[in-house]
Amino acid sequence: MEAHYNVMLRYFFTVLSFVSISASAEPPFGGTIFIDPDIITESDPTTFVSIEAAGQDVRTMYDRRSGWIENNAFLFEANFSDGLSSQVQVNSEFETASAAAIEAEKYATVIGRLPKALRMDVATYWIHKGVEPFGGGNNNLLIHVGQADLYVADGILEETFVHEAAHTSLDAYHASSAAWLTAQEADGEFISTYAEDNPTREDIAESFLPYLAVEFRADRISEDLAETITNTIPNRIAFFNSLDLDLAPITTTSVDSDGDGIVDGEDNCPEINNVDQLNSDSDELGNACDEDDDNDGLADTVDAFPLDFSEQLDTDEDGVGDNSDAFPTDATESADSDGDGTGDNADLDDDNDGYSDEQEVKDGTNPLNPFSCSQGCFSFDIDLDEKLEADALTDGLLVIRYLFGFSGDALISGATSNDATRQDATEITSYLNDAEPELDIDGDNKSDALTDGLLLIRYLFGFSGDALISGAVGENAQRTTAEQIDAYISERITVI
Repeated sequence: MEAHYNVMLRYFFTVLSFVSISASAEPPFGGTIFIDPDIITESDPTTFVSIEAAGQDVRTMYDRRSGWIENNAFLFEANFSDGLSSQVQVNSEFETASAAAIEAEKYATVIGRLPKALRMDVATYWIHKGVEPFGGGNNNLLIHVGQADLYVADGILEETFVHEAAHTSLDAYHASSAAWLTAQEADGEFISTYAEDNPTREDIAESFLPYLAVEFRADRISEDLAETITNTIPNRIAFFNSLDLDLAPITTTSVDSDGDGIVDGEDNCPEINNVDQLNSDSDELGNACDEDDDNDGLADTVDAFPLDFSEQLDTDEDGVGDNSDAFPTDATESADSDGDGTGDNADLDDDNDGYSDEQEVKDGTNPLNPFSCSQGCFSFDIDLDEKLEADALTDGLLVIRYLFGFSGDALISGATSNDATRQDATEITSYLNDAEPELDIDGDNKSDALTDGLLLIRYLFGFSGDALISGAVGENAQRTTAEQIDAYISERITVI
């Protein structure tokens, strides 16, 4: 720290040797918040991201209309994209939480346009009614909304906040420092009458906005203004630069370091050209500059699946991760659909339903679904009773309850035969879960109580023709005639 301090002093004295001092010069401005309304504008980006309500509670607040007060304030947490947050305390005179929230969000949005360095020590905002000056300091920003309206009309609301936030986050560290006093002396004059009249209390706040203007907003101010500022406070400008402050989003609104058309403040890889901004794990870094794109703790360079959080290894290098590979050391196999220990590539009947994969392809059934085959693999005899055939008041009722979302006792109560071998709710639910594609009687790719369930109940009660299908076929159904529905259900009525 001491070495850094000495370097700064030598730097200031070097600057001093090249600057003409005019101790008697009249300050060029009365106050600097008025020098230009475009240094920060409402079109500039804000780091503000959200307001979270935190109820009401008594807070000690300063109100320029009456001094220190105890107020049952509306409380909000203002959150910013750079990790900072502040509590917003809104005077109860705003009457409702919704009205207070509007004020809290309005000013948090504006404050989010200030450099991060000016928001570092802002723990709270106080918001009151009234036409009274703003204030800064004590880890706080003081806002009177009537005065804010006047600042808005003049286009200097953001500029005023810069001044007040400089009080809050810079004064305590620098206003009395040897380096700042040396810069003050080297310049030999003040940027404003307000600073000259209050050199200890106001000089940093009065000088910081002009510093931002000439260093980062030169394209928005006139050459005459820039020249006036630079000639008046060159050593103070050098001082601020020496602090290496975090001035985002001010410093990132127009800089595009990698030339990809996305400014640094919005670019998830500001040093690497990545127009697509691909960010697989939704963290702060895009894939182009992220060493762990799936955020699984393993660097992409050694991760066999750098975009898949669930997989890291592929021992047999067959393209299927070990966690998903039923045969992680056998490159010829990766799946075992029926769990019989023989991989699908070698297994002639992958779903173990008694029909070969080759035959099922010919039949148009699913070789990986044990309930899908030309006959006998699935039965609407849900409770599997001794009759081995489906019944409307047991099996039909179980299906329609299942499709309505019933479970447990509500699913099976009074709906299983006395001689059923599948009576437990868990067992029946599991059976229907596994066989749900077969419950799609009308073939519209979804199983629905008021179509498929109704069709089954009607069929089991003996309905046929229009009485079977009327109002019970899905809009996108593939099986739409009574004959097609009858054929589909009848093939699944009895276990063969």
